[in-house]
Amino acid sequence: MGGGKMIFPNAASLNLPPTRFALKARPYFIGLLGVQALLMVARFLILDVWGALLSLLILTLGTFVLATGAGVDTGYCLYYGLMCLVNGIFDAILFLERAVHVKYPLFSRHAPAVFNAASGVFLVCPIIELAAASRCIVRWTW
Repeated sequence: MGGGKMIFPNAASLNLPPTRFALKARPYFIGLLGVQALLMVARFLILDVWGALLSLLILTLGTFVLATGAGVDTGYCLYYGLMCLVNGIFDAILFLERAVHVKYPLFSRHAPAVFNAASGVFLVCPIIELAAASRCIVRWTW
């Protein structure tokens, strides 16, 4: 009857120390989350409210990756990485769509400063999200 506990152990009851890789990966995750927080604020400022709200959800999940206090939580890292991957793909599509359908080139002297700032934000967002997703893949496989 008690065999189910051996098959599905409670991960919270396993008080294991973090691996060396988890401790080394923690500063990178903190840096990625910091950049994502800045990009989220920038998205609010350029009035990309939907993108900013999605970034806020991803950022919230990213804080759960680091909430264990020691290293990086592998389960939350997987969820965070998948969300970053999906949102990074959508943001890359959004960037390409913007590049094709706007009045000005992406970075133009004749365009307003807000347009150029928005182009920069739309360029950097998928790069950071896909970098975070790749970092999570490395963490999950090691």
